[in-house]
Amino acid sequence: TMTKASWMSKNKQRTRIVEVQLSKPLFYASKEDFDKARAYYDEGKLEESKQLWGKALEIQTKEVIDKDDIVKAEILYCLGCVASDQGYFKESMRNFESALRITIDTLGEEHEMTANKYLNIAFVFYAQEDWEQCEDFLRKALNIQLKVQPDDLHQLTGTFNSLATVLRKRGKYAESKKFHKKALASKLQLYGEDHIDVAYEYCDIGTLLDTQGKSEEADVMFAKALEIEEQSKESDPELVASVLGNQAVRLSALGDLDKAMVLFQKMLAIDRDVYGEMHPVTAVAYHNVARTHYMLGMLEEAIAMNAKSLKIRRRILGDDDPETERVMALHREWLEKLLSSRR
Repeated sequence: TMTKASWMSKNKQRTRIVEVQLSKPLFYASKEDFDKARAYYDEGKLEESKQLWGKALEIQTKEVIDKDDIVKAEILYCLGCVASDQGYFKESMRNFESALRITIDTLGEEHEMTANKYLNIAFVFYAQEDWEQCEDFLRKALNIQLKVQPDDLHQLTGTFNSLATVLRKRGKYAESKKFHKKALASKLQLYGEDHIDVAYEYCDIGTLLDTQGKSEEADVMFAKALEIEEQSKESDPELVASVLGNQAVRLSALGDLDKAMVLFQKMLAIDRDVYGEMHPVTAVAYHNVARTHYMLGMLEEAIAMNAKSLKIRRRILGDDDPETERVMALHREWLEKLLSSRR
């Protein structure tokens, strides 16, 4: 059973384009179109933003002799963010890799914009659950940030947290704990104790402790996270879903499947509302419900839920992705078991 990706929790369900700081004006690509595309993106109108940025890229490529134009890199970066949000990760990776190459050629390796490009690529590897590659690109980004932005806690905190999460995924618990401590200390310095970002760090630390079998310590962290969320002026369903998912996994492991199912279904409802239907996080939530149905002996319900998870994975990750293949093999196994029971 899998929990939702914590890196895709608060403010991470979308790649989220940061303020693009171009090193020179958009001489050929229309500044008006570029800004309009950004506005569309912020409103969630991804196709509209993609069309305008695509137009800007076409004009910039045609008119600018310099193949390594940094403006082109930033347009490719924006297109990569859109493709990533749409779940088209192969297209997103192509755009991010092109943007990275141009940025390195133009600004050099040790530049904050180069670090951002490494982070973009790490996000795509994360979405594809390629933890080794994701860790590699996060470390590249962090090394640059520590050299050129050593006092920028806003940048460093996000990378600390992301790296801690991926290290947990890879079973490197001691190192994961070290980076979570760095992230928590930075967030406390930036925001104070009662900030929702601090709550997310407590939740992530709780997940790490839970993974190590330290359930009592994990519950303390989860309780801290929920206490901050409850006292916040606005509810944060993503944080609640993260805590529910961890508690459901534990209940499932203890054999309390009915209670686990209730929590997994609540988590699925939140994820569908927050991320939409066609998103990797929603695919994981469907799969959790499917696995719990199966363990409860509800084979038809399990197949129906797993089919929804599989549909999302095939669309986003493709048929040749290892995780898609695993879910597909499980789906065939369950279908054969259902057919055998009816003979």
